[in-house]
Amino acid sequence: MKFERFLKKLAKETGKVSIKKGIVTFKDGKTFNLGETLKAKKAFAIIQEGGSSTELYLHAHSSREEAEQDRVSCAQGSYRTSRIIEIPAVLSSLGESFYSVADELIDSVPTIDYPPDAASGAAD
Repeated sequence: MKFERFLKKLAKETGKVSIKKGIVTFKDGKTFNLGETLKAKKAFAIIQEGGSSTELYLHAHSSREEAEQDRVSCAQGSYRTSRIIEIPAVLSSLGESFYSVADELIDSVPTIDYPPDAASGAAD
């Protein structure tokens, strides 16, 4: 079970859950290894520009050293990058749930604009 699903299930739970050695067991028998999730390591990310386009790419790494090597590799290919961004373990443990939202945020940067009605002075 993924962390996001665990949280949703926990929020809806009306019965008892048991926790033994970091394993959460719901009344329906489904389990979640909370202990392992809490041991998750922080990640390190950079954002790379896409060359002649306005595309931006998120690169996540398990160590600061890997992220720094990636920055050097990008620079050798004539691509600029952001500084290294530390991703807290609580977010990196969400895996794809976190990184897909982060990608959407990054992808939205080139589309920053005023809302359509702002030019006419209309309020939202």
